[in-house]
Amino acid sequence: KSLNFLLSIDVPLIKIPSVEIKNFSFLEKCSISKIPIILSTGTAEQEDVDKALAVLTKNNDEIILLQCTSAYPSKLNEIDLNVINSYKKKYDCPIGFSGHEPGINIPIGAVAIGAKVVEKHVTLNKKMNGTHHLASIDMEELGRMIAGIREIEKALGSFDKKNYKSENVLVSILGKSLVA
Repeated sequence: KSLNFLLSIDVPLIKIPSVEIKNFSFLEKCSISKIPIILSTGTAEQEDVDKALAVLTKNNDEIILLQCTSAYPSKLNEIDLNVINSYKKKYDCPIGFSGHEPGINIPIGAVAIGAKVVEKHVTLNKKMNGTHHLASIDMEELGRMIAGIREIEKALGSFDKKNYKSENVLVSILGKSLVA
């Protein structure tokens, strides 16, 4: 019913939550819609991710896959950011991260290792009732997280090692030479 509603209002993208990753009839309906899809992989084993992608890519090649641990809040030793690298090697689609841990450092780290999309819950008050507020960030943290991600994106720079003109001053001051 919710999917039909979203389709009726022409949403530009569908985000499939982790708890639906094994709902293959739902995934099939999402795939047929031909709308770009973000799939969160919390609660799943590798085999579940493979099966879900097989269903989704039957009719849709615009899939973004998110590494996710669906615990609120997630424990640091259960986040497994390295899965992002595994997904990048295994799948031919953009890879991202969906985080449910407190703070802003983990999403910034995810971008540093190649995440192209970050999903993070935002709340106006962490003391509100409900499972998500404690694992969410507030508006100030959101601003800092975005700024940190933008810094990391700039710092990632080129894949080619090069000498920058800004380095030449150091060479002229500290460079050594031998003269006979």
